Amino acid sequence: MFTLPDARMLVKKLCPFLLDIARCGSALVMDAAALCSAKKSAPRISRPATEAAARPVYNMLMDAALLNDLLSGRCATLTVDPAGAARADAPPAGVILSGSFNPLHAGHEGMLAAAVTLLGVPGAFELAVVNADKGALPADEIARRAAQFAGRHTLVLSRAPLFVQKAALYPGCAFVLGYDTAERLLAPHYYGGDAGLIAALDRIRAAGCRLLVAGRMVGGSFRTAADLALPPGYADLIVAIPEELFRADISSSALRERDASE
Repeated sequence: MFTLPDARMLVKKLCPFLLDIARCGSALVMDAAALCSAKKSAPRISRPATEAAARPVYNMLMDAALLNDLLSGRCATLTVDPAGAARADAPPAGVILSGSFNPLHAGHEGMLAAAVTLLGVPGAFELAVVNADKGALPADEIARRAAQFAGRHTLVLSRAPLFVQKAALYPGCAFVLGYDTAERLLAPHYYGGDAGLIAALDRIRAAGCRLLVAGRMVGGSFRTAADLALPPGYADLIVAIPEELFRADISSSALRERDASE
């Protein structure tokens, strides 16, 4: 009988060949995504055939036991490289863009590319498998969202939906976020008042983390880091991503609505 271990062994033997095929076009994807910064609309993203070829390898190499360890809290993070190889509690350094990635789109990729260019450090994406309000994502949904990164980017899975929790997991990292997310992050009512917000910002600062903020369209106007209501003494935590380096007026909800209507 052809068992699952047999299948894993076969995939691992084929992996170098298949990944060479997958990587042929993956380097072009990040460059194309960065060009999206000059666009004002959200064209449909055409996924290359090489990504489709990489996904089966990626999904087979993702370690189900490690994913179970993450979901059960036995490990805090699971870092999955573009080939699908996973390692527990070894998050990358550099810049991290967190999101739900439902779906992953050119705006996400362009924003991370801009942050990497701005700071000159590596970048990765992060998906929190636990939502502060909705609980944990099902394993099949985690796999579906994670597969979008196959052959393309490093993805970190965590159980940390809040940025103050992320700072503890990724000390020294810079978090990339859009203006709307930054505005929510700095809203005192999410922390029970001003004192709670200050305590959270102090913990982010103590971890050596910063926030890289990209401008977004909000209420019909383009808002940037300069428009954020920062408490006095915390301006050093914010780094603005210049509009000329990145701007893409794309939203995941708009993409989902568009796809649902077609």
